[in-house]
Amino acid sequence: MTIISYDVPVLDDPTSGEFEDLVRNGRPVVLRGPTSGWPAIENWTLDYLRKTAGHRTVPIEFYPDGSWYGNWTTAQLRLDRYIDLLESPGDPEMCYLAQAKVDECLPELVDDIPVPAMVPEGAGAGIFLGRDSITACHYHSRDEALLCQIGGRKKVTLYAPEDYRNLSYAHPFSYRYNFSNVDFSDEQQPAGPLRRAQPYECVLEAGDCLFIPLYWSHLTENQDLSMSVTFFWRSDNTWSSLPLAVRSQVGFWFRSQVSSRIVGGVHKVFGYT
Repeated sequence: MTIISYDVPVLDDPTSGEFEDLVRNGRPVVLRGPTSGWPAIENWTLDYLRKTAGHRTVPIEFYPDGSWYGNWTTAQLRLDRYIDLLESPGDPEMCYLAQAKVDECLPELVDDIPVPAMVPEGAGAGIFLGRDSITACHYHSRDEALLCQIGGRKKVTLYAPEDYRNLSYAHPFSYRYNFSNVDFSDEQQPAGPLRRAQPYECVLEAGDCLFIPLYWSHLTENQDLSMSVTFFWRSDNTWSSLPLAVRSQVGFWFRSQVSSRIVGGVHKVFGYT
């Protein structure tokens, strides 16, 4: 069966009012203009990151089973050592700097990424830096997000909340409750319910931003070396999709109250999660 994918619409220089309408409508859109004038767009290279914040320690995901769609372990690594891994010859190490909080982990970079005027006050920023790295299909269970591409290219495939039943999500009591179990690298895909899901696709270039609404599933694939920053803020549309809202409330509570404590104990004893 052939699945037809639809492009995500593009909007140039949106006003804050236009962006608020997009958030209320809960539809993804590529935005051009919010990162205009960012020092990061001009300055961020691996050499710049090494010189500016290489001494900082950041959480790095490692994928020991050889699949971006499997489990990962997280280890604390100096940023300059991680950059050495990215620049090492041969096949790249399966590791990813994903969603490290910029203000906590890399404060020297905060001034390079001024918060877009349209983003609500108090939003947090996470940095993503990797080479040919993938974030498996997942949805945000509490937050809206604005993904800002700084360097390189990133392919993003999105699915509407109505498709979550077609994406084989983990059990609500799983630590990965908001992650799909689908291995999109499997050449036999699409299979099963996935055949009924409708993907929307876009490829982000440096300077592009993607609004990812609450509950929209998304798979991200870095094209060679990719740098991006995502702003997250608490959504006012929490109950916009009742099945996912209930599932997310249960999954978030269980992860925060039970699973995270188990993971924290493992980290304390063994130094990784």
